[in-house]
Amino acid sequence: MYIQPANVCLYLYISESFAFRALEQFDLTGVVDVEELLFIIDSYCRQRQLKLNFEKSTDNLKSSILNRRIAISQSNFFTCTIELADQNLFSQNDDAIDLDALLGPVYSTRKRKRTSQEVPFDSANSDLEISDDEQDKLWQSKSMSSDKNSRNKDENDVACQKEELLRRFLHIKDEYHITDNAIKAMHKFFRETKVSFYSMAQIDRVQKKANKNIPLKYTKDSAYVPFEFALRAAVFVAAKFQPDLLKLNHLSFRLNMDGTLMGNKHVVAISVNCVDGGPSCQTARKLVPVGIFEIQKESNELLRKTLPKDFLDSIQSVKQLQINQKKSVTVKIRLGGDYQNAVYVFGLAGVHCNHPCVFCTQHKTYLHVTDKNTVCEKEIWVGSGKKRKKEKEKVIVNPTSVYDRALGARTLEDKCEYLKQKENNRSNNELGYQSEPLFGDLFEFSDYVLDTLHMKLRIFDIILKDILAEASRTGEYEPAHTKKLEEKIDVLNKHATNTIGKRFFFKLETENNVKTIVSCGRFSGHLQEVFFVDMFPYEKVIENLDSSKNARNLVNKFKFILQLIKTEKSKRTSNLAKVAKSFVKDFRLSGLRAGCTPYMHLIGTHLAEQDKNEDLRAYDMQGVEKSNDLLSRLYFSSSNRARNPLRTMIQNLYRRLEMNFADPKDRAAMNRYSLKGTWTTTDDEEDSNSIDEISTCSFSSIQSDESSVDDSEEQEENDELEDDDVDQAPYYVTQNSFAANRTKNRWKSFKKNTTIEFENS
Repeated sequence: MYIQPANVCLYLYISESFAFRALEQFDLTGVVDVEELLFIIDSYCRQRQLKLNFEKSTDNLKSSILNRRIAISQSNFFTCTIELADQNLFSQNDDAIDLDALLGPVYSTRKRKRTSQEVPFDSANSDLEISDDEQDKLWQSKSMSSDKNSRNKDENDVACQKEELLRRFLHIKDEYHITDNAIKAMHKFFRETKVSFYSMAQIDRVQKKANKNIPLKYTKDSAYVPFEFALRAAVFVAAKFQPDLLKLNHLSFRLNMDGTLMGNKHVVAISVNCVDGGPSCQTARKLVPVGIFEIQKESNELLRKTLPKDFLDSIQSVKQLQINQKKSVTVKIRLGGDYQNAVYVFGLAGVHCNHPCVFCTQHKTYLHVTDKNTVCEKEIWVGSGKKRKKEKEKVIVNPTSVYDRALGARTLEDKCEYLKQKENNRSNNELGYQSEPLFGDLFEFSDYVLDTLHMKLRIFDIILKDILAEASRTGEYEPAHTKKLEEKIDVLNKHATNTIGKRFFFKLETENNVKTIVSCGRFSGHLQEVFFVDMFPYEKVIENLDSSKNARNLVNKFKFILQLIKTEKSKRTSNLAKVAKSFVKDFRLSGLRAGCTPYMHLIGTHLAEQDKNEDLRAYDMQGVEKSNDLLSRLYFSSSNRARNPLRTMIQNLYRRLEMNFADPKDRAAMNRYSLKGTWTTTDDEEDSNSIDEISTCSFSSIQSDESSVDDSEEQEENDELEDDDVDQAPYYVTQNSFAANRTKNRWKSFKKNTTIEFENS
C-alpha cells in the first residue's frame, strides 16, 4: 500500500486471502464483506493523515473482489485503486510507514505456506523489514486484539441483524400469500434493475432453520407434534397475558377439536390453549397447533383408526408438566369443540337417540323440564295381544345435572358398565352409549364445556326456521296464497339487504305441492345477531299477532342470555339461571315449536350450572373456527406442496405463532422452552427469574384474526435448487442491512424419554 506525492489515489496490493474471506461471506449472505479491509486501510490513512472517500472505496473494493472471482488468475495478490477525498489533505511526511507492522505477513491460501514472502512496501527502507515471528507477535499485540474483538463483535451484531431481517421477510412471505415462483420472479426483476432483494435460497435457508425448532411427525394423512411440546408452547404464550400463572400448582388447558372440509378432503384439526391465560389465548393466532388429520368422515370409529397410536398415547398419558427446572404442575385437560364433536369423542349415539344429551341421561321426551317435581305425561303399553294399547300416565320428572351422578349426570364408570352389558346381551343399551371414548379415560363427561358459539348459531337457526314456517301459513287458497308469500319474501329480502347485504336472501320453494319460504346463502356468525335487530318486521311476516310478539320476545331474551354470558359474573344485573329457564318455557308456549331440541335443553338445564363452575368466555370456539378458515386457505394456496400438505401447514402455523413475538430473543426463548422446558440457557433458573423474563416478552400487536393468510412453501430435504444463478445475487448488486377426584391409576406418568422425530426440512 503506497501513495506518491501530488497523487490523489491510493494503490493497494491485497492478498487473495482477504478476497476469499469476503467471497465466503458473499456465498452465505449475498453480501461482499469488506469491513476488515476498510479497517486496515482506514488505520493506514489515519497514520498518513489521509482522508478517504469511503463510499467509492467500498464500491471499488467490492468490484475488485468480484472481478477477481471472475478472472482466472494464479497470482497471490491483486491490485486495487482507492480515491482520496482531497488531494491537499495527504500527508507531507514522506516517511514510509510499514503496514505489515500492523498486520504481519500474509500468505496464499491455495499454496503451501512459505518461510518468507516478498511484500511491496511504500519505502525502500530495509530496516523496517522484520522476520515472520516478529510480525506474528505484532499481529497478536494487545491493541490489535482489542480492535479485532471489537470488530468481531460488530460483525456478529450485523450478522444477527441480517438474520432478523431475513426472518421478518419470511414472515411477510407467509403472511401475504407469496409463492416460491413469485420470490424468484421478484429477485430476477430486482437483479435486472440493479436493486437489492432477498433470493429464494436465502429465504429457504431461514425457513429450514425455523422448521428445525418444530419436532414434527407426519404420515401421508396426518401431521402432529408431541403433546408435551404443544403444552409448553401454550404455557409460554399464556404467560405473556398472565405472568402469575407460573406460580400456580394446577394449570388447565383446552383441547380443541373441530372438523372442516378442504375441497374433497375432510380433516380434523386439533389445537390447545391454556385456559388460565384468559380469553386472549383463544384467538386464532394464539392457538397452539397439535395436529391435522385427514379422515373420510367424522366418527368415533374412523377417528380411532386415523389418529396414530403414539399421538393418542401422548395425550392420554400426560399427568404433570415440567414448567421449569425446579417446578412441575398438575395438568387438567378440558375438551373443547361443538356438540357433535363431543358425541364422537365420548362414543355416544348422537342427537337422534332417546337420550341425546352429552351431559345427562334425560329422555328426549323430558328435555324441556327445568323445575323440580314437574308433572309430565308418559305413554305406556297396557294389555296384551289384540287388546294391547297405549295409555298415558302422569310421572314426576326432575331436571338433571352435569356433575351430580344422583341427578342423572353421565360418568365414565356408568358407561363402562353399560358397554359390558351391551357386549354380553349383544343389544343396544338405552342410554346411547355406543363405543369406547376416543381418548380413553382422559375426559370425564363434565370435562366438556358448553360451546356458546355453536349454541348461538343453532338457536338462531331454529328461531328463523320456525318464523319462516309460521310465515308460510296464510290461510288463503291459490293464487292469493302465493301472492302473500311473495309479498313477505320482498319484505324479508329488503330487510336482509339493509342489514347484512345480498349474501343472504329468501325465495319461494315448492315441495309436494306445498309452497314455503326458505332461506339461501351464508347466515352464520355475527350476521345472525345483525339480522335479528329490533326493526325486524315480525308483524309483516307473521300474521298471528300473538305469535309475532312471542317471536320478538324470544329473540330479545336469547340475545340477553348471550350478553349475560359475556358479562363478568360480579357485574350481572340478572340471574342467568332464571332467564335461561324462562326462555325454554316461553319457546314452548310461543306457538312456534312444541318440542325441545338438545341445545334448548342445554340452555334451560345445564348452561347456568356450567357458568357457575367455569368461565364460559374462555371456552368460546370463535378462534377455532377462524383457525379452520385459515387452514382452508393454507391448503389451497398455490405454494402448498401436494406431497405433504399437512406437514407444511403445521410448520406454517408454528412459524406464524412464533412471529407473534416481536423480539427475536423471545422467539428463541419460546423455542428453547417448548423443546427443553428451560426459560434460559442455564439449568439453575429460579422461578422468580422465569416470571420476570416471560413478563417482559413483547407481543406484536395483531390487528385482526381475519387477515389474509398466506402460502406455505417447504423445500424437501432431497430437493436441489433449479437455478443457482437466479438465487445468487449478481456482482453489481449492492445489498445493505440496516440495524433494526380421579382414580388412583387414572393417569399415567409422561414418558420423558419419548423419542421425538425432528423435522429438518
